[in-house]
Formats: sequence, C-alpha cells, structure tokens
Amino acid sequence: MAESKIARRRDGTTDYDLILRRRTEISYKELKIFMDSHPEILSASNSPIR
Repeated sequence: MAESKIARRRDGTTDYDLILRRRTEISYKELKIFMDSHPEILSASNSPIR
C-alpha cells in the first residue's frame, strides 16, 4: 500500500511525501543503498508498524 502528497513551494521547489507500507521492515542498509542511488532524496525515515 502507498500514499503520496505533493506540495509546491513559493521558491520553486517541490516536496514529495511518499509513504510505503511493507510486510517486512526495511533495513538501514537497504534504505542507505536506495538513498545513495537517488541523490535527489534529502531525507527518509523508517518506522515499524506494529
């Protein structure tokens, strides 16, 4: 399941919020590899759903 939200800022930048829900938790290593291959991603968080 996924949710997304897009917001345009007055300075011309765009914020994309993407929420992904997985059956298994993503590891820090997996998240780092993904972010390293996408330098346009500035931040990410990982919260387990219980």
